[in-house]
Parts: sequence; C-alpha cells; structure tokens
Amino acid sequence: MANPASPTQRTAPAAAPHQGHCIALPQLLRLRAFARTLNIWQQPVAQHSMLTGQHSSRLRGRGLDFSEVRLYQPGDDVRYIDWRVSARRGITHSKLFQEEKQRHVLIVVDYSASLFFGTRVAFKSVVAAQVAALLAFAATQHHDRVSGLLFSGEQHTVFPYQPANHNLLMFLKKLSDTQQPVSKQPPNYAQLLPLFNQHSKRSGLIVIISDFHHLQPEHLATWRQLRQHHPILAISITDPFEQALPGTSVYRLRDDTQTCDINGGDPQSRAAYTQRFQQHQQRIHQLWQRANVRWLTLSTADHPTRFLQQHLGQHRC
Repeated sequence: MANPASPTQRTAPAAAPHQGHCIALPQLLRLRAFARTLNIWQQPVAQHSMLTGQHSSRLRGRGLDFSEVRLYQPGDDVRYIDWRVSARRGITHSKLFQEEKQRHVLIVVDYSASLFFGTRVAFKSVVAAQVAALLAFAATQHHDRVSGLLFSGEQHTVFPYQPANHNLLMFLKKLSDTQQPVSKQPPNYAQLLPLFNQHSKRSGLIVIISDFHHLQPEHLATWRQLRQHHPILAISITDPFEQALPGTSVYRLRDDTQTCDINGGDPQSRAAYTQRFQQHQQRIHQLWQRANVRWLTLSTADHPTRFLQQHLGQHRC
C-alpha cells in the first residue's frame, strides 16, 4: 500500500464501498482531481520483491521533431549526419531537431475474461478502468495527446486522439459501460502488438493495463520490436486470491463453461497454487526485463490512486 500523500498533494479518497464488479462514468471523471500529481513519462519507482528486484531502465521523455538540414559544424553529433544529403551536395550536413510540443500517449486496456474477477474491493477490470482514467487525465493535464484502445480476446475498439478530448470521454464511457467480457477468447499478443504500434505515434508512450495471464515467452520478439519504436509502461493487475489460497475451505470457481473445486485446506494444494502464480509472475517479469519494458504490479487490495502517486508521483525524482 502506498505511503500517505505529502502535504502538497491532494489526498486520495478512501475506496468507495459501492465499487465492485462495475464503475460508473462519474466515478471515473472524479479521478481527474487526483491526476495532477502523476507523471507517466518519468521513471517509475522500483518495486522490490523476490520476483521483480530493482530496475534501472528509463522511459524516454519528450520526443524530437525534425526541423531542417544545415552544414555540419564541429561538435555536432555524428549520429545526426544526413548522409544522403551530404553525398548529394558533396559536403557534410547535419539534421536539426526541435523539441516536440505535444507528446502522444496510447492507453491500452485489457478487458478479457480473466479481468472480470476480484475478491477484494473491486474486479480487476474496475481497477484497470481507474488506472486508465488516472493516467489519461495525467497526460491531458500535461497537454499530451491521448488515444485509447480497449481489447477483449481478439476483439478491439480504438479511440483515436481528437481535440477537446472528445474521444477520451468516449473511451472512459466504454470502460464504464462494459460490465462483462465481449469475448471469451484469450488475447492473441502476436496480433495485438502490431495493432498497438499502428495506433500509436512514433516515439509515443504506450501504457498497457492487463493481468497478462496469457503472456508467453514466445511473445518476446514482438515486444522487443514494439519497444524499438515506443517507450512502454506495463501495469499488471492481480488479486490476492490468485497469489495465495486462504486455508481451511474448499473453493468452487465457475465460469460459463466449467466449474473447478480447489481445496484450500490441503497444504500441498495451497503450496502448488502459490508456486504456479509465482512462476508465472517470474516469467512475465523476465520477459519485461529482456524486452526493456518498465512495469508495475498492482493488486485489487491496493488503492489505485495512492499506488500511482507513490510510484509515478511528480515529487519523486
């Protein structure tokens, strides 16, 4: 759980008692007031655990737009020599860049079937919607251009950037209106990752919010390719029930197709259950490290606003 907010920050509200399997649009809009202290472009504060360790990679900041070509001058970075122009004119020329005035942020939310689950304050899908709203408002308050992408299984809906943030409101409304998965199929990252690249501007930040249940090591090459063009922040959402079984009871889990009984009173069953979760989390974190992707892990037992203020707050360096 995050530390209490500093005196200069607005204090995050306590978790609302009516949150659970769904969240209304007005609740998402009220999060705007608590997004001012967030900076999604900065290096997240590292999470320390037996799985994650400490991470030192950085998200790139404001991008650069090409401005013009001029004659090479001593001290110019050789990486910016325009070899084609230099060859054509017979003398060395350098490219000049100016700081990009507005950055681009694509916020991707996974609404696959596994997100519609939770045993604490809210479903993982509700926490995902809250995180998406907070980060979207943080970006717009820094005058960034925000697009949204919602996917469920292999189906997706894109909300491209529009002036006055009209599509951002439509994106948040879609998050609040969707109270069950559109598709029962698991997400296909081999198809989704090129889609993320297609709908994000070059060098724009891509934020992906999911539980990454179906993320596999064979997706590494695709993530690396995406990371070559974009800084990426992955936010993984888990539930305490997924991490460890409470003891002494038999738990019946059911979806539309099957029912499964889990014996929480059996120490061996509980140990095997926890081990499977930890192994999967470790595989995910190793993939992020190898792909040079920044990540945070958020539980449904955490308060989303306070969690993000702790890890992405502007008072952090």
